[in-house]
Amino acid sequence: MAIIHDTLYKTKNFSHVNMGLYLTKLTDQIAGSYYSENSIRIIINAKGIHLDLYQATPCGLIVNELVTNSFKYAFPPSFDCEAVRPEPCTLRISLTLNNGYYNLIIGDNGVGLPADFDPLAATSPGLKLVNFIAKHQLKAKIKVNTTKGTEYSNRFSEPAVLPKYS
Repeated sequence: MAIIHDTLYKTKNFSHVNMGLYLTKLTDQIAGSYYSENSIRIIINAKGIHLDLYQATPCGLIVNELVTNSFKYAFPPSFDCEAVRPEPCTLRISLTLNNGYYNLIIGDNGVGLPADFDPLAATSPGLKLVNFIAKHQLKAKIKVNTTKGTEYSNRFSEPAVLPKYS
């Protein structure tokens, strides 16, 4: 929340969050909290995307949890990204708008998930929170791709009417 507030004040726009700036600050802060023997490249694509607070906040919570999971589990010291994935260890975050729908993608090219693990039915508190927020707050359609690491895609539309508070 503090990063959202800081982003709002720095951009002097108090109704919409510059998601490129916000996601960069958020991932930098998370990356600074974790040490990895592997160098992890972070690529963020959210330039020009501005979300209202009702969507920026849940997006930030989802990104925070999934990026944290990537730092904790995706790149163990024994995993050689260059040998397995022919590219450096990479964490990608993308937020795009196409035909009235936002697509928030958080992915890594790490070790991936166990074959018998269903992230959409996960019982861990973090993934339960991610799934709940995506479904109930963003009304997102969730897809998970585990072919070359782990990638979560959340597709949601702009709110038709913002909630009114007195």
